[in-house]
Amino acid sequence: MHDQIAPDPEIKPLVQSSADERRTDVRYALVAPGLVADRTGVHDCIVVDISLGGCMLEGEFHMRNGMEVAVGVDSLMGLLGEIVHAGPGFVGVKFHTSPDRRNDIRTWIAARLKIARAGADPGTGA
Repeated sequence: MHDQIAPDPEIKPLVQSSADERRTDVRYALVAPGLVADRTGVHDCIVVDISLGGCMLEGEFHMRNGMEVAVGVDSLMGLLGEIVHAGPGFVGVKFHTSPDRRNDIRTWIAARLKIARAGADPGTGA
């Protein structure tokens, strides 16, 4: 089976929301099934944005700030990180990434962007 970004096959850079934004990496919006593991087990989630430095996950899990997790989406598995923002039905994860893992994330995002761009039909404005 071929994993696709759904429902919209387009990954879009998110605009930084404020002047005091702490993020240093461009975030890309997507909707992709994923997994997040903590010390209580492995939980299904939806990855709703990703950057070289972290991601936002939605799902039915109860995680708190400071918890260590591992995130997986598509072929990009075992991204270690820490919950830095938690709310009802979502968590923000900051990755603990080496330069090699950041390169893996960069390659994965680039491949998804290529798929999204190939799926857009410039003749229709889609």
